[in-house]
Amino acid sequence: MKLFLFAILTFGMISCASIKDGKPSIKQGVFGKVTWSQGNFMPSPDAPKANGSKAVVREVHIYKLTNFSEAEGESPLFTKLKTQLIAKVKTDTSGYFQCKLKPGKYSIFTVEEEGKLFANLFEGDGSIMPFEVKTNNVTTVNININYKAFY
Repeated sequence: MKLFLFAILTFGMISCASIKDGKPSIKQGVFGKVTWSQGNFMPSPDAPKANGSKAVVREVHIYKLTNFSEAEGESPLFTKLKTQLIAKVKTDTSGYFQCKLKPGKYSIFTVEEEGKLFANLFEGDGSIMPFEVKTNNVTTVNININYKAFY
């Protein structure tokens, strides 16, 4: 079993090719940009506004489609997932990431402080940060890490 999981993770890391010019170089999988937002984003004439979002380097984890019932912790920072980890990839210095994936439905998370997994988009059926990869298509998933932002 450990050898099987090692093989899957190794394939996942190998299949995550480099990015050129902020565009995907893969033919099928997921591509996106990770940004960080922190501070006050509320409209107010008195309060200083945050400077906006900036690209960040993060480790991105891709799991089989995950539902709230398969996650532990408090949204948007989860402590444990009961679904299968498919791949890990790190963003480049411009925040971009990509990963070759087979057609299917997945959930995507960034790794934050203390190893917590961040996701802030949810479907009505309880799916966490869902996306789908279709044959010969690259799905774009942009992630704005905003758990320290105020709106």
